[in-house]
Amino acid sequence: MILSNDMYYQDYLKFWMDNYSVPNNRDTTTKSYQYTITKRINPALGSHKLNELSAANIQAFINSLLPLKKWTIIATLKIIRHSLNIATDTLDLLVENPCDKVFVPKTAESSRVTGLCDEEVLKVLKDTEKRACGVPIRLAYLTGMRAGEVCALTWDRVDFEKRTLYIEHGLTSLDKTNWRISPPKTKTSIRELPMHEGLYQFLKNLKRQQEKAEKKKGYRFYRICDDGYIVACSQKESNVRFVCAKPDGFFTHPVCLATNCARVAKRVGFRFTFHMLRHTYATQLLENKASIVDISNRLGHASTETTLNIYLHRTTKMAEATNSILDEKFIKIS
Repeated sequence: MILSNDMYYQDYLKFWMDNYSVPNNRDTTTKSYQYTITKRINPALGSHKLNELSAANIQAFINSLLPLKKWTIIATLKIIRHSLNIATDTLDLLVENPCDKVFVPKTAESSRVTGLCDEEVLKVLKDTEKRACGVPIRLAYLTGMRAGEVCALTWDRVDFEKRTLYIEHGLTSLDKTNWRISPPKTKTSIRELPMHEGLYQFLKNLKRQQEKAEKKKGYRFYRICDDGYIVACSQKESNVRFVCAKPDGFFTHPVCLATNCARVAKRVGFRFTFHMLRHTYATQLLENKASIVDISNRLGHASTETTLNIYLHRTTKMAEATNSILDEKFIKIS
């Protein structure tokens, strides 16, 4: 491909994805970028030539996304900005990046992840108690791990003697068919998670159940190839045991979890997604006065600011606790 400033932006985006984005991002990020480019960016800006892109037409496009949530708009602008940074700073196709003068409208609505109240948690746990999805759901509730991290956790990363989980991988796929073990979302996502008693006992019991299940005829075994992809194999060839394996040995993946959680939501009668378990975990720790630094470390966040901004919002319990402080410390004047 011949690069020039009068090439169409959609052609440039393909070049940028193949040579700069895909080699430096996880499968899930690549998939998200491809969706955004195909569904949003190319229909609006793809037919523009690089030298026709301006702050004005990019801003008009960003403004047109306003019905979408704020973080979706930010993510879309991020793709455009990063791609044009390469065109400007690395390839010298543009003199300046027009995105430097583009902003997300203040009227964009922020989306907040919500957690579950105690009653909802009990309903979800009861509903999934005897279902295959019950294991990853309980593990996420007890650890705050992401869906990909839960699915990728293997027994060799569970140290019962030290009572520690080693979270070092995620389960990803570009086509929802071929899955592989890949590096985590960020460097800080690699972490050691101390096991509390409830988690320790849950995993101990689960390990015993799986060891019995492996002896049954037809149990599914896997090995992880050098490139990280997971393939079925014989028990002798197997080099991995997944913590969240189903009763028949099949491993669990994030798409399966999303489908299962949608079914759970219909049965229990309220909104429920797998990620809400992570938010519930963080919120419960905050409500019970756990250290924000420790919460951030357990979640694998880069900073405590991320933890506070994205996951932890004021809850009814927090408001009631504040009222109790006010009632105790301030003189009643009525």
